[in-house]
Amino acid sequence: NVQILGNSVTNMSSTFYSCYNLNQNIKIPNSVTNMVNTFSGCSNLNQNIQIPNSVTNMYNTFYYCSNLQGRINVLTTELINSYCTFWSTNASKPKDVYIYYKYANGDYTKTYNLVVASTYSSYKWHGQNGVTVHDLGSAPW
Repeated sequence: NVQILGNSVTNMSSTFYSCYNLNQNIKIPNSVTNMVNTFSGCSNLNQNIQIPNSVTNMYNTFYYCSNLQGRINVLTTELINSYCTFWSTNASKPKDVYIYYKYANGDYTKTYNLVVASTYSSYKWHGQNGVTVHDLGSAPW
């Protein structure tokens, strides 16, 4: 298991970039907002992953993670950038992404529009590169 220590870490940009043999459970701190290229090129990564509700930028987070599969919990409702998050992941490896679509008041979030309803395929996760998006319902906060 890999655990990032400290509650003040906000930037994990390129933290595990091209760590080809990385294949461990990773605990991401609740303070992280930037996950640009965090796991990009980690071709053996295939663990379940939880993205905390503080994250706003997932640009290229899992880019070229060719063995990525399983469950990915995305707890944020405030994504600003999800461009190419799962780009070039193996479509034959199923990835179930669970995400909150709505605030408790029922309004659609930026996350919903970027991840599911985007007109740009590189932003849209559902149906792209083996990703199936599941609705966790209203965020509990």
